[in-house]
Amino acid sequence: MTRLKQLTITSMLLSVLLIAGCGEDTNPETSPLKGKIEGGDWAFKYAKSIFNGIDDIHEAELYGTQQDSTDPCSVFISSETHLSIIIPNAVGNYQVPSDLQVVFELAGSGNDNFRATSGFVEVTEAAGGIIVGYIQASYDDDNTVEGTFSFSRCN
Repeated sequence: MTRLKQLTITSMLLSVLLIAGCGEDTNPETSPLKGKIEGGDWAFKYAKSIFNGIDDIHEAELYGTQQDSTDPCSVFISSETHLSIIIPNAVGNYQVPSDLQVVFELAGSGNDNFRATSGFVEVTEAAGGIIVGYIQASYDDDNTVEGTFSFSRCN
């Protein structure tokens, strides 16, 4: 009976170790912001942020790697897919869409945009005009993003 108990315990421990080792190696909390906008792959490059001191918010446009300008603050109107977000200048967790809105701006702009219907934004740093955080937002399978971001205000 003792031998059977030892084998059972050893078997259970090996099972636990095998299961624990079968996870993904990446930590989603440190993965760079990326996803899909308008069905195409999108990866965060930089952001243009205008700080509104009256409301203590950042009005930001997050541009992807396809944006060709060297200075995000010089982008007047982008014809590339990007995200628009108005984000509080305060550390905290914010639900999409109840606390804030994330808008998937489609190529060519105009009125063809999608407001995320689910997700959250976690601001982990908000000091000195710099915002650092994590976002997960989705409208549908063709418009969804997730990952970390960091940007400075332009003004």
